[in-house]
Order: sequence, then C-alpha cells, then structure tokens
Amino acid sequence: MKKSSAVETGVEDSEEESLETPWYLNKWLVSIAVFFIGLAILKDSADSSSSSSGRYSNDSEQVSEESSSKTRFYNPGATVILDDMEVCLVSWDLKPNVRTGNQFTDIPREDGVQFLIMKVVYKNISQSTITLGNPGKVYLVLGEKEYVYDRNETILLEGWIILLKKLAPLNTFTVNLVFKIPQEQGIRLFWAPSKYHPDDIFILNE
Repeated sequence: MKKSSAVETGVEDSEEESLETPWYLNKWLVSIAVFFIGLAILKDSADSSSSSSGRYSNDSEQVSEESSSKTRFYNPGATVILDDMEVCLVSWDLKPNVRTGNQFTDIPREDGVQFLIMKVVYKNISQSTITLGNPGKVYLVLGEKEYVYDRNETILLEGWIILLKKLAPLNTFTVNLVFKIPQEQGIRLFWAPSKYHPDDIFILNE
C-alpha cells in the first residue's frame, strides 16, 4: 500500500510540475510565434511600399509586361476602343474662360479657376444606336495627392454637350468637353474617357 501511494504521489507531483510550467517558456512555441510575427512585419512593409507609389507616379507611365498593373496610358491623338465605341482625344487646352462662339453660352473668368477643354471624337462601332452621356473622369495630381473631377460643365450648345446624344452605327460625333479645375502650378492632368474602363487613361501633360 505504501509503495502504491508513493507511485501515485510521484505521478501527481510530475503532473502538477508540468501544469505549472508557463507556456511561454516552451522554446518551440516562442520560435513559432517569432516566425509569424516576422512574416507579418515583412508583409506590412511590402504593402506600404507598394501603396506609396500611386497610379500616376513618374514610374507608372511606362507599364512593363511584367507589371501587375492593368493601366494603359495613351497620348492625345490616339484612338481607343472601349466596347462599342472608338474614342479619340483630338486636342486639349487650359483656358481662363470658355468661348463657344455664342455669347449666351460662354463661361466667364473666375478667380482661382481655369477650364480644361478637350476636343473628343466618338465613333459608334456597334450595330445599333447607342446613347452617349458620360464624359469620363479627369484626374488632377498635385504633389502626392490625386483629385477626381467627374462632372463636366453643362453648355447647352451643339458641339458642347454630350448628355443623351444618340449616335447611329458607324457615325461619329465631335464634342468639346469642359471641366472646371483649380488654377494651380505644377499639376498633372489625366483623362479616363469611360467610367466602365478606368484603366484606359489619356496623359494630358507630364
């Protein structure tokens, strides 16, 4: 009986010792924890470095084949096919006011404001009539910040309005799109002609 009780007592003592051993003293657990913490730190640093270089950084204009970016950049004068439409940015300019040839639709000067005027040709390459209406988006990059302009100025004059324009198959339509932007120095301008194709972008200036 004494021998049995001694054995049982020894087992209980060893179990208590093993239970009382703190988990953080286990070298294997510490090594595994350090490994995963290191991976997390490396991932965060990689994510932050990739996000710091924006779509319109100086290095992003030339998209290499190995790049994961799908953004395609075009120069003025190029023609881009976007679904059932061909879009050509013929020219663009920055003006302090807008002269349409009709004094009743002209836009006068405003303090701290300039107007981006783009001459654009649309061609319907589908087999049915389509309706135009969206002028796309203008991106203004100033320093490290990007600003988006998705509303053009409404000018109720033929050749200056795109809203609800009906375009028959194989027909073209030329329009002047006007965006009001701030008069700032050192800005870079880009234009995405379709909200459904945000990766197709014209470079207006560099």
